[in-house]
Amino acid sequence: MSGHYSFTSCFAPFIESMITEKRNAGFQYEHAEWILHKFDEFCNQEQVETPVITQELAGKWGTLRKTETKVTLAGRISVLRQLSLYMQAYGIKCYVPRNFTRKSNRSAYVLSIEEIQSLFLEIDSYQPTINAEVFHRLALEYRILFRMLFCCGLRVSEARKLRLDTVDLENGVLKIYQSKGSNDRLVYLPDDLRQLCCEYLKIMTVKYKIKSEWFFPASDPAKVLQVASVGKRFHRAWEQTPYAREGALQPTV
Repeated sequence: MSGHYSFTSCFAPFIESMITEKRNAGFQYEHAEWILHKFDEFCNQEQVETPVITQELAGKWGTLRKTETKVTLAGRISVLRQLSLYMQAYGIKCYVPRNFTRKSNRSAYVLSIEEIQSLFLEIDSYQPTINAEVFHRLALEYRILFRMLFCCGLRVSEARKLRLDTVDLENGVLKIYQSKGSNDRLVYLPDDLRQLCCEYLKIMTVKYKIKSEWFFPASDPAKVLQVASVGKRFHRAWEQTPYAREGALQPTV
């Protein structure tokens, strides 16, 4: 049991274990514990009996309430992402909600499986119009970066500013320092993404001879990718999918 709340839902063992691990790593994790307590109560109210975070459950939890702001909602979704990734690390297939949202007054929009597949098909198949090594290297970086955004729920600023010494690929853990609200946190990589990151680093060092402190270096390896560049690449990929419609609301990163 954690120090402040009692957890009684079917997710209780995972919630308590994750809180303990976070605190052993030096994080206070007090506000997140409160959110997990509310999620625990929510699961009891919904009579959830199987400890698996499904897309349906995440969608219900991710509905904007009348008394909360979008910032508060984003915080609730972020903590649920952490729990999903933590459970995945123990071999439990959980849905990982992601902040690819469309503007809405009432609820967070979650891309469908078909939209996600179509989006990543475009991201993965992109070939630079200029046949230069640096552009092929950046295309590779975006394939990994967008997976990290989607699977781990990182903010764009957190992902693009990752340093090599904060990425522990042996244990599949990202160390995020001075995140929103000046908080530090640990983020767990799904094992398939961890393996992709290992292959990515090997290509970056062996093929492209990159020596940089950044996990996602810009065209100048001494610098980080610009947020505008990430947004531009995302929208370029989305506009190539059959789900992009002129005048319609667009998902964002």
